Amino acid sequence: MAIVFILVVSICSPVIAKEDGKFNSSNGCSCHTSNTPATTPTHNFPSTYTPNQSYSISIGFSGGVTGYDGGFSLEVSQGTLSTGISIGSVKINSAGNQATHTTPDYRSWGLYWEAPSTGSGNIIFELAVLSANGNGNKNGDSWGIISPFTSTEITTNNTPPEANSLSFIPINPTKMTGLSINYTFFDSDGDIEQNTEINWKLNDIDISEVDNSTSLPNSLITKGDYWKVTIIPSDGIDLGENISLGPILIGNSPPSVTNFFTLPENPDDSDEISLSYNFSDLDGDDEEGTSIHWYLDELRQNEIDNFTSIPSIMIRPGDIWQVSITPNDGQDFGQVIWSNEIIIGTSNTPPTIIISPFYYDYYTNIDIQASINFSDIDNDEIQDLEIKWFQNGVQVYSLNNLQIVPSTLTQKGENWNFSARASDGLTWSGWTSSDNVIIINSLPSINSANIIPNKEITTVDNFHASWIYYDEDQDEESNSTLRWFIHGVLMPEYDGLKTINSSFTERGQIWSFQVTPKDGVNQGLLLESPSILIKNAAPESPQIYLENGNEGSLNLMNELNSTDNKNVFSQYNLIAKIGYYDPDDSILNIDIQWSRNGFHVPELDNLTFVSSERLEPGQTWSILVEITDPLGLSNFSIISISISNNHPEARISYSPETIIPGVPIMLDASKSFDLDGTINSWLWTIDDYQINGQNINLLLETGQYLVQLSVTDDMGSRNTTYETIIIEDILIVDSIIASLDESDINLEWAWKGSPTEFNIYRSTSPILSLFEDHQSKKLTPIATTSESKWSEKVPIGTTLYYSITTYYDGEEVIWIGENGTNIISINASTASNFDASKSFDSSTLSIPFSILLIMMGISSILLNVLKRRKRI
Repeated sequence: MAIVFILVVSICSPVIAKEDGKFNSSNGCSCHTSNTPATTPTHNFPSTYTPNQSYSISIGFSGGVTGYDGGFSLEVSQGTLSTGISIGSVKINSAGNQATHTTPDYRSWGLYWEAPSTGSGNIIFELAVLSANGNGNKNGDSWGIISPFTSTEITTNNTPPEANSLSFIPINPTKMTGLSINYTFFDSDGDIEQNTEINWKLNDIDISEVDNSTSLPNSLITKGDYWKVTIIPSDGIDLGENISLGPILIGNSPPSVTNFFTLPENPDDSDEISLSYNFSDLDGDDEEGTSIHWYLDELRQNEIDNFTSIPSIMIRPGDIWQVSITPNDGQDFGQVIWSNEIIIGTSNTPPTIIISPFYYDYYTNIDIQASINFSDIDNDEIQDLEIKWFQNGVQVYSLNNLQIVPSTLTQKGENWNFSARASDGLTWSGWTSSDNVIIINSLPSINSANIIPNKEITTVDNFHASWIYYDEDQDEESNSTLRWFIHGVLMPEYDGLKTINSSFTERGQIWSFQVTPKDGVNQGLLLESPSILIKNAAPESPQIYLENGNEGSLNLMNELNSTDNKNVFSQYNLIAKIGYYDPDDSILNIDIQWSRNGFHVPELDNLTFVSSERLEPGQTWSILVEITDPLGLSNFSIISISISNNHPEARISYSPETIIPGVPIMLDASKSFDLDGTINSWLWTIDDYQINGQNINLLLETGQYLVQLSVTDDMGSRNTTYETIIIEDILIVDSIIASLDESDINLEWAWKGSPTEFNIYRSTSPILSLFEDHQSKKLTPIATTSESKWSEKVPIGTTLYYSITTYYDGEEVIWIGENGTNIISINASTASNFDASKSFDSSTLSIPFSILLIMMGISSILLNVLKRRKRI
C-alpha cells in the first residue's frame, strides 16, 4: 500500500505515491481515485481563536475502507504548526503552515497550532485524509476532504501605545563617539512593542537605509552634519503618536597620537634626544597647535616647550627626562600622552669589578669575607661600592654594603654568595656575583668535664660523669664516647655508663673518665675529667625489728628475715632482731640500750631481749642500736613499740544448763577472762536492749532471742560474743473453772501434758507474774496435787486470785499464760462461812507483786524487755 497526497488547487495532477506523507495536498489527489466507501475527516479546529495562544489539534476520520493504514495533509493560512507529542508520526514544513504524516501506520494524529498576533483576522484550515487498505498499491483506497474551515479572531478594543523620553546618546556626538537614540515604550493594554517605525533625517533629507535602527553607522557620521529622528510606536495592532528629536550637530572629534617614542632608546650625555609620533584625526583635520612639554626630574622646562628634540648640551649623566604631547586639530586638544622616563647614561667607561673566589672551608664559627678588586680604563678613582649578600638565594638586606658576614649569622648547610658593583663617580659598573660558599659542619667540643656530686665520694655513693657539650652549629649531642679509668687504667666494661654504681667501687680507688664529643656526624677532641678518690664509708643505719619470742639476734643485713614490726604482748619476751652492714666489710662494734616509757634501763644494756616479767600492757619500749667501724665512723637507729593489750574473752553459760520453757534462766558471764588484766564490766544485750551485770535472770516466752555479751577489761579493750536462745512452746494448764459452794471454793482445770504435779497459788491481789513472787520467796504454793481439781474452805471473805503451775524435768513452770489462761479469780465475800483457823498472812496478800520484784533486786525494766521482745 502506498499513501500520497497530491496538491490540488483547481485540478488534481498525478504524482508518485509516498508512504511518508506529502505537503500541498489538503484538497485531495487524483492518484487515489476512489472515494467509496466514504471517508469523513474529523478534527477539533477552533471556531474562534485568541491571538498568540497555543491550541492542541486532533485529526482523524470515520468510515472509509477496512484496515489500519491512513494519512492526512493539513494547511493553515496563518499561525504556526508544531509536532508537539506526535513528533514521531507527524512532520511540519519549514514555513510551519503545513503538516502531514510520517508513516502510514496510524489513522489519528495530534499536533499544535499557535495563533498569530493580534489583527491577523480570519484563519482558514484545509484538510484531506486517506483511509488505505494496505494492499501495497493505490487501488481500493478512499480519501475525503473538508470544506475550508474558518476560525475567527477574538478581538478587543486596543489602546495605541506611546513613546516617551526620546534622547540622543551622547548629547554631544562626534565621529569618535557615534550617535544612537534611547526611548521608553509604553502600552496601557500590556501589549509588547511590534513594528515600531524609526525614521532618520540627515540635513533634512530622509535616509531610508537606517530606518528602524536605533544607532547610526560610523560611516554616515561626519563633523558638521545635522541629524533628526522620528519614532512612531506600534503594538502590532495600532500605531501611536509620533515623537521627534533634533536636529543634533555632529561635533569635532579630538585628535590622537600613536606610535609615540623617543630616540635614542638608551641615551647618554653625548646624545641629542628627539621624539617621534603619528598624528591621527577621525575628521581628517590637519595637525594644528599640538602642545609638547619637556620635564627634567619632574620639573617642566618651559623654555623648550613644543621642541621636538633637545640638544646634548642640555643633558647630564643621571638626568631623568620625560616628555608629554597633547595633539590639536585647530579646534580641540586630544588626550595627553606621556613618554617613559628617559634616564641619561654617561659616555664615561664604567669601572670593572673583580671578585676573588672563596679558597677555604667556612665553618659556623668563621666570618665570611668578601674579597673585591677594581680597575677603571679612564683611571677614575672608585667613589662608591654596593654589595648585596644572598642566603640560600634570598637577599639579606641587613647585610647590604658589608664586606664581612659575622659567623653568628651563619648556620651549617647554608649557601652564601654576594654581588657587588662599583662607581667611579659618574658610572656604575654592572653587578658581578661571587661563587657560592657552603657553611660546613663545625666540630663539637667539651667545655668542661667533672665527676658529680662535687663532694667526698665514699663506697656507698653513686657518682656520675658530667660534661658541658658545645656545638657552633647548635647540633644536638649524639653518640659521644665515654670511657672510665681506675688508677689510670681503662675499664672497658664501664664504657658508656654515665652513672657508676657504688657496688662497682672500693675504698682507696682513684677514678676518672674521658669523653669524646660527637654531633652525630663528626667527633671533636676528647677531654679528661679530674680524678676522685673513693673514701671509707660509714656503716649503714642498722635495721631493727621487735616481736615476741625467746631471745633476739644479731645478723648481717642480708640475713635478716623479719620484714616488719608486729604487735607484742606482755606474756612473752620482747626480742630485737638487729641487722647491720658496713660497705667496706669492716668489723663493727655494736652497742644496745633499752628504755621503758622514755627512761633508760641500764641492766638491759647490750641485751637483745626484755623478759616478759618486765612487760605490762600500755608500756612503750625503745631500743637504740649504734654501730661503729674501726675508723670511728658510726651510725645508729632507734625504734619504739608499745606493749599491746590482750583482748578479754567473753564467755556465756546458763543455769539451768538445759533451757526449759516457762522456767527462769540465769545468764552467767563468770567464765569470761582476761590474760593480762581484769574484766571491769559486763554488758548484756538481748534483742537490742542492754543490761549491766555479771549475772542476770530472765523469764522468756516462746520465741528466738539473740543474746550478746560484751566484756571490757581494765585497759578499755572489749570483746563480744553471741548466743541464740530458742524457747519452745510453754505447756501450762488452761480452762480453769472456780466455783463457790457455800463455804467451799472448788477449782477445776484442763491439762494436756503428761501426768505431773500441780502447785496452787492464792493471793488477794491480781497475780501479774509468778516469776517475781517465786524469786522473792514471798509467795509460796498453798497446795500441791496430782489431780486436775482442788478445793478448800474460804479463807477470807474477799475476792481471791488463784494460779496453777506445773513441773517439767523437775523444774516448776511458773509462766503466766497470755489472757490469764492459768489464772482465775472468785468473789468469796458472799461465802456463808470461811475457815479462819487456816494460816493466812493477810499482809502478804495485799503486797503488789511489782513491789516484790524490787525487793528481789531484779530490775523491773527486764519485764518490759520481755513484754516487748523482738523475735529473731
